Amino acid sequence: MSRITRRKPRFAYPRSPVTELDETKGGPSMRELNAIVNDIVNRSSPWELYLCDCAHLVVGVAMFATGIVAMRSGDALGSAVGILLGGCSYIMFYSRGAHMASHSALGPSPLWNAFCKRLFVEVFGGSSSIAGVELHVKIHHPYTNIIGLGDSDTWKMPRLGRYVYMLLAPVVMPVIAPVVSLNELRGRWWDFISCLALIVAGIAMHCALLMYISGLSFAGAVLNVYLTRGLFSHPYIHVNIFQHIGQPMFSQDNRPKRIYQMAHGILDLPRNPFMNFLFGHSIYDSHITHHLYPSLSDHMCGKLKPVVKKYLQEHGLPVTEDTYFGRFKFFLDNYDELMVKLPPITQFIGIR
Repeated sequence: MSRITRRKPRFAYPRSPVTELDETKGGPSMRELNAIVNDIVNRSSPWELYLCDCAHLVVGVAMFATGIVAMRSGDALGSAVGILLGGCSYIMFYSRGAHMASHSALGPSPLWNAFCKRLFVEVFGGSSSIAGVELHVKIHHPYTNIIGLGDSDTWKMPRLGRYVYMLLAPVVMPVIAPVVSLNELRGRWWDFISCLALIVAGIAMHCALLMYISGLSFAGAVLNVYLTRGLFSHPYIHVNIFQHIGQPMFSQDNRPKRIYQMAHGILDLPRNPFMNFLFGHSIYDSHITHHLYPSLSDHMCGKLKPVVKKYLQEHGLPVTEDTYFGRFKFFLDNYDELMVKLPPITQFIGIR
C-alpha cells in the first residue's frame, strides 16, 4: 500500500476584507466605548487607578533586597534563590514599571512618572527612556501594525534562523539592549551621556551590593548581574513579538478607524498570575485594552478587559487570544513568513 503524506498547510496573514459599519447604524464606536470605560474609571478608587501597581513594584524592591541577602549563604540553594528573586524583580522594573512610567500610568504627577521612567528604564533596565518613548509611545502606539511605522519590525532579525532567534538570541539581550538603545541617541550627545551615566551607575550599584552585602567577588557580581538581567529575556522577547506579528497589517494611506485597527492588529495571551505579576496586564493578557487606553495602569487594564472584550465581540470585532506555547509553536512553524518576509497589507472596505 502506498504511503499517503499530508502536505503541511502554508501560513498566510489574514487577508479577507472586513467591512466597517457606520457608527449610526449600530457599528462599534470609540465614543460609546469611551463612555463605558470612563464611567468605570471615574468610579474606581486611587488604589485601583495607581496604588495597586505601585504596591506591586514595592514588592519587587523587597524581592530584590531579599535576593541580595540570600546570596550571602554562599551555597547553591542560596545562589539559585538570589538569582531567581533578582530576575523576577528586574523584569518587573524593566518591563512592567518602565512600561507604565513611559505611558505616565504610575500616577497623576508628571514629575513622578518622569522620575520612575529614568529609574526603571535606565538605572534598573539599562536602556534609554528617551528612545523608548520615541519608538514605543510616539510611533508604535499611534501607528499600531502600520507597515513601516508601528509594525514591530524592530523586533525582526531576518539573518537569524528560527531556533537561533527564538532560543539563543535572548541569551545576549542583557549585553545587546544597552548598545542598541544608546545607538538611538547618536548625535544627541547630552541625552547619550546622561543615559550612559545612569546605565553605568545602575550596574555599578548592583555589583557593589553583591560584593559588599552578598560577599561575591567582582567577577561573581558581574556574572550575577548578567544572569538576573537575562533570566526572563526569552519570555520578554517572545511576548513582544506574539502581540502583533502575525496579525493583520495596514498601510498608512488606507488605515481603518482606531477601534478596528486595535481589535484586528493585537493578540492577547491568557491570564497567568505569575506572568501578570511580572509583566503586568497591559503587556501580557490585556494588550488590546492597553492599546485602546494606554494611559491606564496595569490593574485598570486587567479590570477593564472583560468590558472591552464584551463590547468588541458584541459588535462583531475579533478578540484574538492564544496560549504562550501555542503561539511559540506557531512562530516556529511559520518563522519565515512572520519574521523574514514583508507581510501583506489587509484592506478594509467601508465607511472610515
